[in-house]
Amino acid sequence: MIPQEMWNKYKQINPLIGDEIDAWAFGVEPDLLADLVFKGEKTATASAYD
Repeated sequence: MIPQEMWNKYKQINPLIGDEIDAWAFGVEPDLLADLVFKGEKTATASAYD
């Protein structure tokens, strides 16, 4: 599934969300961190959002 397909599915259950996708990779090793999220081992994150 490509990101746009995933967003379209999400919009079906939340139609007020709009069309803009805000996505980013997190951490030095985003694939490793994403795997930890999918396994339920990583459940939080932090950032220096301005």
